[in-house]
Amino acid sequence: MDLMSQATFGYPTVSWFLPIVYGSLGAIPALLSLFFDFDQTADSLRSAGQDPRRNVYDFIIVGAGSAGSVVANRLSEHFNVLLLERGGDPNPLALVPALATILLNHPENDYMYRSIPQRSSCLSLNNRQSSWSRGRGLGGSSTLNLMVYLRGHKLDYDNWANITGDSRWSYDGVLPFFKKSEDYCVQCENNPNDVFEPQFHHKNGFLTVGKPPYQPLVEQFLQGCEWNGIPRVDLNGPYKEGAATVTYTQRNGRRLSTYHAFLQPILHRKTLTIEKYAYAYKVLFRGPNNEAYGIEYERHGRKRVAFATKEVILSAGSLDSAKLLMLSGIGPQEHLHSLGLKVRINAPVGQNIQDHIGTFPGPFLVEAPKSFNLDRDANAINALRFVNNGSGSLTTSGIHANAFFSSFRAHEEGNPEWPDTQWMFLGLGNWGVIDETFAHAFNVRSDVLKEFFDPGNFSPRHYNLHRCSSSSNWFLSPSTNIPLLPKPTNFCIFLFHCIYIVPNLFICFDLVKGKDAFQITVMLSRPRARGEMHLRSANFRDTPLFNPKYFEDLDGSDIKVMVEGVKRAVFMSENSPAFRRVGSRLSPVPFPPCRHLPFRSDPYWECFVRHYSVSIYHYSGTTAMGPRDSPHSVVDSELRVIGTKRLRVIDAGIMPTVVTVNTNGPVIMIGERGAQFVLDTWDSYIRQRGHRSFNNYL
Repeated sequence: MDLMSQATFGYPTVSWFLPIVYGSLGAIPALLSLFFDFDQTADSLRSAGQDPRRNVYDFIIVGAGSAGSVVANRLSEHFNVLLLERGGDPNPLALVPALATILLNHPENDYMYRSIPQRSSCLSLNNRQSSWSRGRGLGGSSTLNLMVYLRGHKLDYDNWANITGDSRWSYDGVLPFFKKSEDYCVQCENNPNDVFEPQFHHKNGFLTVGKPPYQPLVEQFLQGCEWNGIPRVDLNGPYKEGAATVTYTQRNGRRLSTYHAFLQPILHRKTLTIEKYAYAYKVLFRGPNNEAYGIEYERHGRKRVAFATKEVILSAGSLDSAKLLMLSGIGPQEHLHSLGLKVRINAPVGQNIQDHIGTFPGPFLVEAPKSFNLDRDANAINALRFVNNGSGSLTTSGIHANAFFSSFRAHEEGNPEWPDTQWMFLGLGNWGVIDETFAHAFNVRSDVLKEFFDPGNFSPRHYNLHRCSSSSNWFLSPSTNIPLLPKPTNFCIFLFHCIYIVPNLFICFDLVKGKDAFQITVMLSRPRARGEMHLRSANFRDTPLFNPKYFEDLDGSDIKVMVEGVKRAVFMSENSPAFRRVGSRLSPVPFPPCRHLPFRSDPYWECFVRHYSVSIYHYSGTTAMGPRDSPHSVVDSELRVIGTKRLRVIDAGIMPTVVTVNTNGPVIMIGERGAQFVLDTWDSYIRQRGHRSFNNYL
């Protein structure tokens, strides 16, 4: 075995690198703070020399995230554009995909929002509050997410077209705008078993999309899905149910945020002005028709005003665009009155929050060194591979494949071809601090995850022995009222306990930490629960109150769909031939708050899901689009805020129903579709100036 192979599987030749890895991880908060302080100070000095009289533009865009970056790119080709971004430059550490989970919940690059305490979910999270991470800086949450690029199911968009009465939002209507952005990496199709449909992809767009070079245990997962009745498909083409290797927004092994894809290449444009650390807090209106003409914002402690001669566009994300509308007098009338805010338009802003909730059944332990284990795989050789040619284990964000299928509920409601459950496959081993990593990333109680991943440090008095599967292994199942060993009925059984079971206590307790493993995130793709957000006060610096109301749907079926998805994941992971060949088995350690219930029973899994439920960070619907006469609509089908003129919202908030997939790809499409609406509105002006319309590209 050569040095490269030894490095990959963590042989002693590179074990010296592990202290460097953990030392570097420990330094991340300091590095983030240092970069943030330097960037903010430098920008403050530069802004002090700017002419305050240069404050009139054709368009003002608030927010340089996944949608705003796209809109700024497209509009600045024809018009003078001011792009206001509350954060600064993205931290260079974000370019390393393997750091994605580790970089969550640091204030320098994450707004670290929290929901209010939940009643029916998130029970093992700190204060029962769901962590709502939002990317801080140019590129928004595309600098912070796990880089998954999925478009969504055909029926997601046909449903939008039905809700809005506008066929331009159908799947056939939005497909050109997905393709418009895309620069698909055909050479990244390196698995001959994968399905690739080139007619649904495009080259030479701004956004490079492709499959990552490092895919631990992916073939086992996809074969397991096929065995379980979920076929291989191209998940970025039309499908019914299906599974595929993950596609990332990635170039040369590095994260490709919308800042790097859409803004960095056009920073030379004189028609684009970007102001960082600009905190917009009010849309300016004039006249009886509520015509938007500017933005009030704060930058480096100074109040600023900018004016738009054509339109103001809010792309601050589903949470902050809704907040800005309410601060500007557009929202639920009674709520705004209670805060002393002048009401311009009574609208259901913030009343339709939808989010994907997920859980992590597992870990599933395997007998081969095939998963990504930070202790083993974050070594010198893989670091060199990443730097030199964008390959190796550091190119992974942690999600390696996806699958979509329909639950019992989808079948009962007559939509068996519209999946409502997603599996995200995480080929992650149980490295030494995985409990701390997940606790910090998802706001889970550290004591709970410590006991879950490292049960050897806890007393065995809480456990009793049960069979874990059809194999001959025994495992520990929780109970507070059953003795540690069953009472022997005869001397032979007593000897069996002494000779075979008792020694296995130590084996069982050693099954989790440091082992090769994988996890499957089970995600509720079509939740019925609807949440809401409200302003905390009239002060723009105060974070709003977010209440997603997970598992509080009227018929109580959301939790049942999740439990079914978890049980199916466990069954597939332990029984499919592909996973059996690597010895896959569910960890014998029960989730600590649920150890009073029979392990693997339906009540146990419901307890597990309610306790270990985390947001997948796909908040949407706060400024939902729909017919202008609908009481549920905030924007019309061209994303214009109803009751105003020259004001649009272009971000995830406009989704009337959340798509069934990770939302970054759909939000980029919304940016493209929204920008085209704007360009079509002002097309005569463009033609008078001799510019070319973007219709030529479609």
